[in-house]
Amino acid sequence: MKRINSVLLIEDNEITNFYNKHLFIKNNFVEDVKIATNGQKAIELLSDPKVKYKPDLILLDLNMPVMNGFEFLDEYEKLDGSIQEEIIICILTTSLHEEDLEKAKKYPSINQYCKKPLSVSQIQKILTQFF
Repeated sequence: MKRINSVLLIEDNEITNFYNKHLFIKNNFVEDVKIATNGQKAIELLSDPKVKYKPDLILLDLNMPVMNGFEFLDEYEKLDGSIQEEIIICILTTSLHEEDLEKAKKYPSINQYCKKPLSVSQIQKILTQFF
């Protein structure tokens, strides 16, 4: 199975983060998992020139405090293009609202829209499709 270097989980729920990180690590899908508990923390991490962090994959929740998933995307798309190159973004949400899906389709940086909970087969599909 394919393996990537780094995944960034942008999710405010600690249990979901623990579970998703466990899936990636246990199944040897990734070398490193970083977590940002809201969109603002993720933007700060991605744009910090001292850190120079560039994940291969971002799993993005939509409903979070401080900065939600769509607000994150608005700020992400303003970042330097070199930061965005080759990063795959998958929305990972419980939202069943059709308007969320339609809104997500308007963002060129979104590669996939997935429903929670994350599963091994979803990760395998993402890795096969994009890496």
